[in-house]
Amino acid sequence: MLWLSMGSRYRIYEEQIFAHRIRQGLTFLFVVLFILMIYICSDASGHNDLNKILHESIAELNIPGAVMVVETPEGMVWTYKAGVRRVGSHKPMNHNLKFRIGSITKTYVSSLTLMLVQEGKIGLDSEVHKILPEVFPEDSRITIRHLLQMRSNLGNFTEDKEFLKLFRERPWMHWSPEHLLKFGIWGLHDSGRKFEYNNSNYVLLGLVIQKVTGDSFEN
Repeated sequence: MLWLSMGSRYRIYEEQIFAHRIRQGLTFLFVVLFILMIYICSDASGHNDLNKILHESIAELNIPGAVMVVETPEGMVWTYKAGVRRVGSHKPMNHNLKFRIGSITKTYVSSLTLMLVQEGKIGLDSEVHKILPEVFPEDSRITIRHLLQMRSNLGNFTEDKEFLKLFRERPWMHWSPEHLLKFGIWGLHDSGRKFEYNNSNYVLLGLVIQKVTGDSFEN
C-alpha cells in the first residue's frame, strides 16, 4: 500500500483546484463567446435586413437614391445608403451629402413654438401683429394657434402663379420669409374658421421664433 505524505496530498489538492478553476474559466469564456457570436450574427442580420429594405424602397418609390440613419436609445448610430445621387448619374449615394428636408421643417418649427409657449414668452392666442407689427397690419386677428393649426387666412405662396413662375425660372434663388409672404391672396376666409394646408403659416412662425428669441431660426 502506497502512503502519501501530507505535503504530497496538499500539492495534489492544489493541482485539482487549479484544474477545476481552469475548466470553470474556459466554460465561462465559451459561454461569453457564444453569446457574443449570437449578438453579432443577429446584429449583422438586422443590418442586412434594413439595408435590403432601403434598396427595395427606392426601387418601389422610383427614386434615384436615399440615405437612412438609425440611432438606438444607447446612442449607437447606423447609416445606410442606396442608389445614386441623381437621375442619370452613376455616382453612388453618400451619407455626407446635404438633403432638402422639405416639410419636415414644420416639425421643428411647431416644436420650437410650443417650447416658447411653455416658457411663457408667447401664448397660443397671442396675435401675430403684436409680435411682428412690421409684417402684419394691426387689424389682422391671426394668432399663433391659427398658424400652428393651419387655420389662418394667409395667402399660400406655393399656390401663387407668379411665385411658381419665378421659382421655375430661378430654382437656386434665395427667398426671404418676408418676400414669400407677399405672394398669395390674403383674407379668402376668416382666420380660425377653415383648415387649409398652407406653407405660409410656418414661414410666418419662423419669423415669430426669430423675433421672440432674438436669434436666427437655424441656430
